[in-house]
Amino acid sequence: WYTYVLNDPVNYVDLWGLERSSDRKVYGQVNPKDVKGQFVYISISKSKGTLDLYISRYEDGHMVDKVAGFSVVTNVNRDNPDNSKSYDPNRRQGNDTTPHQVPNGIYEITDERCPSSIDGRYGKNNQGLYVNIQQELVNSAGETVLDGGYEIHITPLYFTNGCIGIQYTLGDDASQAEAEYKQNILNTAYREGKNKGYKTYIEYKN
Repeated sequence: WYTYVLNDPVNYVDLWGLERSSDRKVYGQVNPKDVKGQFVYISISKSKGTLDLYISRYEDGHMVDKVAGFSVVTNVNRDNPDNSKSYDPNRRQGNDTTPHQVPNGIYEITDERCPSSIDGRYGKNNQGLYVNIQQELVNSAGETVLDGGYEIHITPLYFTNGCIGIQYTLGDDASQAEAEYKQNILNTAYREGKNKGYKTYIEYKN
């Protein structure tokens, strides 16, 4: 019945019967023209599940250096983990909305949480990089909910609620240590950039 909106008539509309379009409002998008000068830049490919980290150290902003790149979890669909859908219609998150990927665009990373445990390891709650983005989703009662709290963090899962996950194997210390190492690369780039007056941006694309 609703294949023209990917079987999600709650969050998508097709008034003319021609194509899917989202009527969800998104807050926090950055104009690409504002990304200039010296900055830290994280590029996410949602379809490929990859993250690339760049740093622009030059005033003219025409040259960037690639610092790191690795695979990440971008999938939100627990039952179909191939990124063919940008949402999961079969489960609800804490605010009673279906988890959605962050819409394509550029956003600013505005905060970090470093490891707070005694051994200095990542993996506790609220540890990672926080993205300044909120999007309107609809709960099961048909009410609009402003959803946020998106971040980059380590995870043992193969799906997220819209965050970017650096995956590790639960119970495998070496695997978790590798994920923590990658997380620390990102957090360090953000922290050092902030200390120099750089902004950190993240771009989501297909």
